[in-house]
Amino acid sequence: NLFLQTLYGAYTFNSIDDLENGVVNSYYYGRSKVDVTGRDDWAPSFGAMQLGFYAQDTWNATNRFTLTYGIRMDIPIFLDTPTKNDTFNNTDIAKNYGVYTNRKLSSTPLWSPRLGFRWKLTDDGRALLRGGLGVFTGRIPFVWLSNSFSNTGMEFEKYSLYSNDIKKLGDAFYFNTDPKGQAEMLQNATASTTEVDVFSKDFKFAQNLRANLAFEYMLPGDVKMTLEGLYSKTLNDIYYRNLNYEMDGDATVGSTYPSLSFDNRPMFKKQNAGYTDIMLLDNTSKGYTYNVSLKLEKSFNFGLDVMAAYTYGESKSINSATSSVAYSNWRYNETTGNSNAPELSVSDYSIPHRIVASLSYGKEYAKRFKSTVSLVYTGQSGAPYNVTYYGDLNGDGSNGNDLVFIPTDEQIDAMQFKATAKLDADQQKADLKAFLGSAKYLKDHRGEYYERNSDRMSFEHHFDFRFLQDFKFRVAKETHTLQFSVDIMNVGNLLNRKWGLESYMSNNSYSPITYSKGGEFQYTQGDKYDPFKEISNISSRWRCQLGLRYIF
Repeated sequence: NLFLQTLYGAYTFNSIDDLENGVVNSYYYGRSKVDVTGRDDWAPSFGAMQLGFYAQDTWNATNRFTLTYGIRMDIPIFLDTPTKNDTFNNTDIAKNYGVYTNRKLSSTPLWSPRLGFRWKLTDDGRALLRGGLGVFTGRIPFVWLSNSFSNTGMEFEKYSLYSNDIKKLGDAFYFNTDPKGQAEMLQNATASTTEVDVFSKDFKFAQNLRANLAFEYMLPGDVKMTLEGLYSKTLNDIYYRNLNYEMDGDATVGSTYPSLSFDNRPMFKKQNAGYTDIMLLDNTSKGYTYNVSLKLEKSFNFGLDVMAAYTYGESKSINSATSSVAYSNWRYNETTGNSNAPELSVSDYSIPHRIVASLSYGKEYAKRFKSTVSLVYTGQSGAPYNVTYYGDLNGDGSNGNDLVFIPTDEQIDAMQFKATAKLDADQQKADLKAFLGSAKYLKDHRGEYYERNSDRMSFEHHFDFRFLQDFKFRVAKETHTLQFSVDIMNVGNLLNRKWGLESYMSNNSYSPITYSKGGEFQYTQGDKYDPFKEISNISSRWRCQLGLRYIF
């Protein structure tokens, strides 16, 4: 996995003027240690495989009832071990948590028993009850495992320079746009502390216990109805902890800063200054998903097929794991409490309401031709989003994972605000009161924490169009088909630029309030701040795809 963050250098500037004048505020650079790896773009590699064994039997108890049962065993096998780091392995943190960099993932068998049935309730087959219960094992993305091969603390080094550090380097440091010339500026710079990623002792692949029950019935007019429910309970899912930060005794934000007495989230303290972060990849059994769906469908003898379905569901998890990087998966997992023991909350992937409807018409003519036109509508709940502070309120080392406490006007009066060149503290308070008094969701939850993913962006509507043209011809004694296809995704946006739009928010989160340290805040967004103005550049556009398929 060749993924070196800031390999070409990352520069930040305080203003456009500073950018034009080359005045750098902060600089980040990472590379592999040439004396260890032999090259500055070294990529870790590891071998893995998974063996699967499955036994199944079917019992036809009657001509209407069938029972299928089986068991599967998966054995993950890892052929390589991350590099040993004696310095880290001898730290108190490593000893206390029983972790070390050169841990090889275990090859413990994962068992998945399963049971399913089909029961024809009537002799004519117009009514059917089917269902199943079983354990399902999945292979997690190996990029999550590769983090522990990349970040052992041995192969990589990172530089984090801020304004004072940059001044000390003098003329040797400058805004260098040459991606290969970054290291030349750092001859007199000192590499920063590094991150270490480790596995838990008993880390397992993801597993779920899943049950479903469905009732199918042919209604009058040959309309097929399907009512189905699905429930999935987490047995093993991924879960990240930053072992370099622990709760600072009984200290809370409120006890540390009297002006924030209403906020009782815990304060954190860094444990080992020799490392930026120590990320542990662990398992959790918390989490579940359920959904109930109703579908109606009918096929007409003149070539028309229609279908409509509605699904209601919910999904809750500890960590939705939206990134390939261990630190990012922990850092961007928003919480109102302990970031190393986050609360069970709505998943980033939860879609409570979903409607799907389709029309498809196909017509054969001239013996060798067939044209098919289809239109599919999808309507679903918008993506969930979060409201966080910009800054590290509780000292856990993460900038952006602290969900806001939505203060009342009286609590805002008690809070400490830091003036800017254009806004004094009183004006910031007045603007914040006005914003919270009118903002979507926030206005109805003053005096409460914003729970993770507790609100959503706007409901989404999309139409997709498809045209198929079949050309049939004989090859020897067989019929072959050449099929030409035209797919227009989000066709509504082709007809009207205001249709088919999808709301967008970076990282599905916005941070209206800046935490400036020392219990002080800044609010500079104005009294009419609107964080929902952006749309997704890709999903909100219509797209066309042409295809050609040869069927034989």
